Amino acid sequence: TGSCSFCSQDTLLIITEFQYDFDLYLRIVVMGEGDLNKHMEKRSMTPTQERWNAITILPGPVFCIYYTFAGLWISQDLKNQFHDVEFIDDSKCIQWEWFPNLPAIPPAPILAVMLGVTLHAPFSYLYHWKCASILPPGLPRLTDWSRRMDHAMIHVASTFLSYATSGRW
Repeated sequence: TGSCSFCSQDTLLIITEFQYDFDLYLRIVVMGEGDLNKHMEKRSMTPTQERWNAITILPGPVFCIYYTFAGLWISQDLKNQFHDVEFIDDSKCIQWEWFPNLPAIPPAPILAVMLGVTLHAPFSYLYHWKCASILPPGLPRLTDWSRRMDHAMIHVASTFLSYATSGRW
């Protein structure tokens, strides 16, 4: 390690550890030295951690679906403003027994968030539950199809969330 006038000792330690991990990655993966399976076995989570990863995926889509279909995306001020207006024809509003607070189809950004989160959740849950119960530590966790689908659906969800936050594709 060298001296650095603007770095603390902790920062230098983190940089050194990162450099070591990156060098190890280069030696194992890129140059084919060492045993990748042995390296990955040491970096795997426990079954309990993987179960919690799977379980904590579930509240996100449940909340998104509830938020969308309960009409929570409509502010109370807006509801009050249109409730007092007499020229609105209520027969044109959505009138479902299951969704009494949903007067209209939600805007596209709201639907995009709900779709992104809801589409990703089952694949993430499946991958983490398989890691907890079926897949052994090491390469099997990296090469399983469920991991690939989890990562693919992260990209799909990111696309939807990007649209939701920017308003354009």
